[in-house]
Amino acid sequence: MSRSIELVATLTSADKPTETWSSPDGSAALVFPYGGRILGLFAPESEQNFFWTHPALDAEETARDFYKSAQWHNSGGDRTWLAPEVDFFFPNFPKAIGGLGGERACEDASQVWAFRGRREDILEAARMLISSDV
Repeated sequence: MSRSIELVATLTSADKPTETWSSPDGSAALVFPYGGRILGLFAPESEQNFFWTHPALDAEETARDFYKSAQWHNSGGDRTWLAPEVDFFFPNFPKAIGGLGGERACEDASQVWAFRGRREDILEAARMLISSDV
């Protein structure tokens, strides 16, 4: 089974469904609405994910335990940040913000962020990343 299919199956078993967006050239982005992330980015005809994913997502049981836990649910991938974040998560800014105080709330897997923007724009950005020499 391919890595992207395994990851989708694992997340589905943890009650965290994903979407896969594919481009005509075969590149694909695995979209994860929990925490607003692009969790996977795959070049055409490759199962190598360009992004790191949390090791708990390697198996169904550990993924379910991970999302049931009180720890920060950093699934990995690339974060699609809300902006300006300070307006959403740090209402008393610039007073003490307590380190990463807003991070846990921002990553809360119980909240599903609606993806806005055109799928074509996201895939174009993915193609540019894949084709770059970075």
